[in-house]
Amino acid sequence: MTELRSLLQEATRSYNTKVISDQIQWLAKDLTYVSKSTPVVLISHAPMYSARGSSSLSNLSSLLDVLSGYKAYFITGHTHEMYNVDKMSTGNHMELNSGSVCATWWWTGNDTSGLYLARDGSNGGYRVFEVNGTDIKWYYKSTAKDKSVQFRTYDGNKAFVDGTGFPSTLISSISAPWNKQSTDNYVYIEVWDYDPMWKIEVTENGKALATTQMTLKDPLHFLAYEGKGHSTSSFTTQTTPNMFRVQASSATSTLEIKVTDRFGRVYKETMTRPRAFSLAEYNK
Repeated sequence: MTELRSLLQEATRSYNTKVISDQIQWLAKDLTYVSKSTPVVLISHAPMYSARGSSSLSNLSSLLDVLSGYKAYFITGHTHEMYNVDKMSTGNHMELNSGSVCATWWWTGNDTSGLYLARDGSNGGYRVFEVNGTDIKWYYKSTAKDKSVQFRTYDGNKAFVDGTGFPSTLISSISAPWNKQSTDNYVYIEVWDYDPMWKIEVTENGKALATTQMTLKDPLHFLAYEGKGHSTSSFTTQTTPNMFRVQASSATSTLEIKVTDRFGRVYKETMTRPRAFSLAEYNK
């Protein structure tokens, strides 16, 4: 038994993600009874796409051929991250990779009580779908938080990890811009459920600031989990494409942040700066 346990611990997971031919044939036949005006929802543990939009399913083209002419929604998981791939304009389908209720992993809340962060920094939680006839809407619900909580902000002048108190073997994994203190007055906004139909607006003293979308690691996840040396290699801090940056004119100005989702719902935050960067600050 000890030898078997050792072998299992050393084994490397290998996934062959595909829809087998029997499933393809079943779906094709089933859809002959479904009007093309009816949206099709497919639920799968394995994702169709990566967060960067490249195909993750080995035979995705075969599946899309069967779905030709239908508006299709893929609801997927597995990644312990949160991202949307919107192909409605070019392929009449969209994937919603929906994060995880357990966030990074089952020990998430035990590591840092009160913070439940998936490995891309999104809050642990779940999507809520609202279906009315052929109309489908959704929103993300974070664990133990109101549904109005849809993004997190960082003051770039304060959000840095200097390595103090962290295992030396982990210091190199702290990536820019979080690996040194800045005076550039950047503010970062992570919008977990973002897709191109969302709008991010930021004003400083009534003046609109230009937003830049970036792919970055989330610094709070590192502070809460990986920096403590508790994260396994499969659940280290990952990058998210849902990070946005603005540059304020002052280190002490207050920013008004307005985020509008694809369905017109508005979420706001008045960000008073400087804002501290600590587990206590974000565990409120």
